[in-house]
Amino acid sequence: MAFEIYENHFEEKELVLLGIKSQGELLAKLLLKELKKIQSIPFHLGSIQLDKKDPLKDEIRLELGKSDIKGKSIILVDDVLHSGRTLAFAMKPLLEYKLKKLQVCVLINRDHKSFPVTPDYVGLSLGTTLDEHVEVVLDKKGEELAYLV
Repeated sequence: MAFEIYENHFEEKELVLLGIKSQGELLAKLLLKELKKIQSIPFHLGSIQLDKKDPLKDEIRLELGKSDIKGKSIILVDDVLHSGRTLAFAMKPLLEYKLKKLQVCVLINRDHKSFPVTPDYVGLSLGTTLDEHVEVVLDKKGEELAYLV
């Protein structure tokens, strides 16, 4: 995924990775580590925090400031794309800024979309039933990953 991101952004002056807490944030850190090995542009790493079960319950919190986002290319990162609801709500605070580009990166795409969110970067597409649960396990240091179905 890091090489694919690099191929699509090699001419950028800077790039912002925004991970959805908590697994998306850890995945964004892993991607950043790999991107720094192949690309020397400045990166900003931030996170978005929201209640995944009830996104309207609390305020959606964006960790980066306006100057870190405005006019930039943003890659929104999460571990699993199931219905697209979490990613759709995570985009909401980003729509307040004039962005250069907004793309989505997920480790696992289950492709059971209820919301119009299509990932630009996918680690693995899994054919699962609606009843199956996919859990991504990332270590806290952002060095290893695994998934369970």
